[in-house]
Amino acid sequence: MVTEKVKNGNELIKYMSNTIEDFRSFFVPNHERERFELSKYIQSAVNIIEATLTYHHIKLEIIRPLEPIYIYGFPSEFSQVILNLLDNAKDILLERDIQNPKITIEIESKDSGVSVSIMDNGGGIDEEIIDNIFDIYFSTKIDKGGSGLGLYISKLIMESKGMGRIEVSNEEEGAKFNIIF
Repeated sequence: MVTEKVKNGNELIKYMSNTIEDFRSFFVPNHERERFELSKYIQSAVNIIEATLTYHHIKLEIIRPLEPIYIYGFPSEFSQVILNLLDNAKDILLERDIQNPKITIEIESKDSGVSVSIMDNGGGIDEEIIDNIFDIYFSTKIDKGGSGLGLYISKLIMESKGMGRIEVSNEEEGAKFNIIF
């Protein structure tokens, strides 16, 4: 009994230590493009938000190829984009009180390039506003403290840093944000 509690405590301390390291490297802006593994920096963002997802019983599934995928770009900024998309998905799942909430991250390598998709089962984005969600100061969460900068900055990071682009669509169960390199 005591041994198990000590083991659980040690695992929690290790997790918290890793989270601190993730935060430390997360906000250090990179000034030179570098080769990085997509999964590693996706996991860095997941580590930051994972406890919140678990607390709210939101299932997170990550689908990745067996072989690691490397790209050139700015890994910390890429992690910020992933974290923002995950946080937005979490918010809509909670706001709409979705039963069996789920977020899926899928990493794919195709002949045409590499993509990272983040999908939720939150019902999608209203067709009247879907074309405006990347606009600066556009927010559906103004009354809840939203600034309308998250998606705008995410798009700006991807495009101004020359890493790729972000597209959005509604799928069968919810929204799909597709990052294309």
